[in-house]
Amino acid sequence: MTGTDTGVGKTWVTARLAEAWTQAGLRVAALKAAESGCRVTREGLVGEDDELLFRAAGSWQPERCRYLFKPAVAPGVAADDLGTSIDFDLITRQVDTLRSMADRVLVEGAGGWLAPMGESRTVEDLAGCLALPVLIVARAGLGTINHSALTVRAVRASGLEVAAVLLSVRPDDDGPFALSNQTEIERLTSAPVIPIGAGLLDSALARLARLGL
Repeated sequence: MTGTDTGVGKTWVTARLAEAWTQAGLRVAALKAAESGCRVTREGLVGEDDELLFRAAGSWQPERCRYLFKPAVAPGVAADDLGTSIDFDLITRQVDTLRSMADRVLVEGAGGWLAPMGESRTVEDLAGCLALPVLIVARAGLGTINHSALTVRAVRASGLEVAAVLLSVRPDDDGPFALSNQTEIERLTSAPVIPIGAGLLDSALARLARLGL
């Protein structure tokens, strides 16, 4: 799971998919690779996205986000500032463990496709290590055509499959405008573009199922 930008609804979409597939009887794991802007508690740092995904998938999985940072900056920037490294091999092993135990595994990156992950690496580099099909979450409104098409091109240029673009439709979005954007993104990229949001989850899940997801 990647986004065209930060704040596009990536975690919300990931959590809704995890919940829906769990309710359908599948064993689902949802892992946040790294998270910044975490809350300080007596027990240590708590990542709100990590907590949300863990609960959405049924609170069973043994592997959770290992890289939590307090500063509200890209995880890689926070890691570099602290002189620590986000270990992609460790995250890959986490994912492999979850894949051996679950029917579906969702791995959420941080921010967009080229968001820093430390040591001059990006989310793209992590995705290359995982070698999984990519779901791109995008805004439904103005600007999404350009951002979505560019992200699709970047993912494909890295040699990975774009499984679908998920347009995160929010309650205050213009529905007809979002559908127009869907058509344009599909025309430009030939990728499946699926609106998803409150009231659209069932149709989105049906379309994903037809794609074999």
